[in-house]
Amino acid sequence: MLDTLGLLPKSIAPAAIAYLVLCYGLGDVFAQRRAGWLHIPACQNGLGADAAAADVQTGLQQKLVRKYVDIIIKTLPPSMPKDVVRDLNDLTQPETPGRRAQRFADRCTCLASAARSETRFDQTIWVASLRFVEPAGVSNFHGVMTRLDGQGLCGKGRA
Repeated sequence: MLDTLGLLPKSIAPAAIAYLVLCYGLGDVFAQRRAGWLHIPACQNGLGADAAAADVQTGLQQKLVRKYVDIIIKTLPPSMPKDVVRDLNDLTQPETPGRRAQRFADRCTCLASAARSETRFDQTIWVASLRFVEPAGVSNFHGVMTRLDGQGLCGKGRA
């Protein structure tokens, strides 16, 4: 690498280094904006669709769990602390849509942030080439997020 710098005129080297540093910073800015506009909403919609499909089965499971928790609560001794009973009741409460949406938003933001840090060099190349070259990390950003989700990086895999 240093041998090729000898071929360039000495006056171009500082400008080239400054350009690469600028592209490194702008690559992250572009990745953050694209993630916010495209990938995070798509992730939230995908998680919401997966959760909606699982809601029918979850509702049946929750009724069964609620029945068993009621039996457990009835068999607890009267000296049992009230916070234990409250915690058991909280376990069987259905998740509110607002809480679920917030959980999906947090998880998708975490996945996008992890994917941004993993594809930072690809984003730099994309910006440095004036967006003519689109490396795999840029074109398949959603795939990187999906892979990280499957690894369980930001909570449990698939809602």
